[in-house]
Amino acid sequence: HFEQTALEFFSCFICYSPEDAAFAERLYAALQARGIRCWLDEKQTQHAAGTPIKRGMKILDKVLLCASQYSLQSDWVDLEIERAFDNEDREFKRDTNVIHSLLPLNLDQHLFNDWEHQQKETLCNRVAADFQENESDPAVFDREVERLIGVLQPTP
Repeated sequence: HFEQTALEFFSCFICYSPEDAAFAERLYAALQARGIRCWLDEKQTQHAAGTPIKRGMKILDKVLLCASQYSLQSDWVDLEIERAFDNEDREFKRDTNVIHSLLPLNLDQHLFNDWEHQQKETLCNRVAADFQENESDPAVFDREVERLIGVLQPTP
């Protein structure tokens, strides 16, 4: 007889614009140091021939969207949101558990203030961490990483 071990953390893709690379790399290092499997997924302004980057994503993966004025005004963000919501809908139809695979990280308040999008309210209600003041106050980064780690732990 063998024991089934629970998933300790969801793995995640950190999705970001080149302008947010320093933050994304710092977050990646912090999550890796805590034993969370994650990958960096830098988005360029244009995908070659308009094709999305294939990630081989599984339903247990989360997409951490570094929500900033740069990412939210980019040409790839709509596709990323649509892909995540399609993935969630498919999974819900399969086992009726509500799964949130797309988790926005607030970097500069653009998500709440200036961004206009049909999914704005949904995404604002899903913000997993608020890194807004992390550059001026190192305690903010550490506190919000801990908050994010809590979100990445599956509930039994």
